[in-house]
Amino acid sequence: MIWFLFMVLFAVVALPVVVTSLRRMRLHSMPGINRWIVAALLPGALFFLFVNSSPREANVLFEMLLYAAGLLLVYLWIREIVHLMGLSDDAFPDRHDKLMWFVLLVGLPPIGVPAFAIFRRAYWASAKPVVDSAARDLI
Repeated sequence: MIWFLFMVLFAVVALPVVVTSLRRMRLHSMPGINRWIVAALLPGALFFLFVNSSPREANVLFEMLLYAAGLLLVYLWIREIVHLMGLSDDAFPDRHDKLMWFVLLVGLPPIGVPAFAIFRRAYWASAKPVVDSAARDLI
């Protein structure tokens, strides 16, 4: 029972660390290591723990996984809110877009967080035309 709780606590602590560090790792520079293989190790270990546990231990593991998923969602929500608040009003295409995104992130976080993440990656990924006073003077 002690080894099971140790493995569960290790998995719950390691899950957010693995998810956030996979983005920062340069796995393409390491030969023989694939990002999908690394991402599959933790769920594979959790599946192994579920299969080899009693029903009571499986309930504890499931509760801890729910807590870890909740903490991960809170982390992602905070990251998106901070990113949104760091942008100026001029960064958005319409007048009330920042307010709309704020209301969506605060009012409906399960919908707002992935929607804003997709929007900012799609909208700000493309190069925007430079509009400043020096460029206007040259025209």
